[in-house]
Amino acid sequence: MTALSELNVVLCALDELPADASVLDAREKRRAERLHSDLDRRRFVAAHTALRHELGQRLDADPATLEFSREPCSQCGGPHGRPVVLRPGEQASRRAGIHFSLSHSASQALIAIAATPVGVDIEALPDAPMCQQLTALLHPREQASILSAPEEAQRTLFTRLWCRKEAYLKGLGVGLAHDSTEGYLSSLERTPGWHVTNIDAPTGFAGAVAAADAAATV
Repeated sequence: MTALSELNVVLCALDELPADASVLDAREKRRAERLHSDLDRRRFVAAHTALRHELGQRLDADPATLEFSREPCSQCGGPHGRPVVLRPGEQASRRAGIHFSLSHSASQALIAIAATPVGVDIEALPDAPMCQQLTALLHPREQASILSAPEEAQRTLFTRLWCRKEAYLKGLGVGLAHDSTEGYLSSLERTPGWHVTNIDAPTGFAGAVAAADAAATV
């Protein structure tokens, strides 16, 4: 296995990367086929191709041979927790000290690979009406923070907060569907046991990564 530093984050411009469906498994191919536009399908395949190559490089494995599973959800126990990568005939690689997360939105993707649980999220900035609609789903203090800002800054503030929130919840192994209003998460950088950082995303996007401290996983 290639030596893994504490946290590796890769920003991917999907339209500039190869989309090699031959390295994907049957489930990934079915997910791609369900997308309606050729562009969306190509970007999905490119994102998962990039993920497999990043993991394959660090695991000294052929990207096409990697298998994926899910940990149980940390809240409900359902089979939709953190993703786990498997190598043929071996234990889950998380037991070998590797965790990963993938997020993609429009033309961009984020991949994080770490020695501790990790989550990433990247999102294209929504238009103003959608921003208002989604802001209403957040914690009241988060809503107040966004709505008190100048109107021209609200879309960026909302998307950065949303990305931090989702990256953190993905790192925990739960999703926003549980309850996006539960918990005030604007100051995630001070969340015990986790470090949450904004990513310097391209114009029109926001991104974040959340990584568990090593001490919190002992």
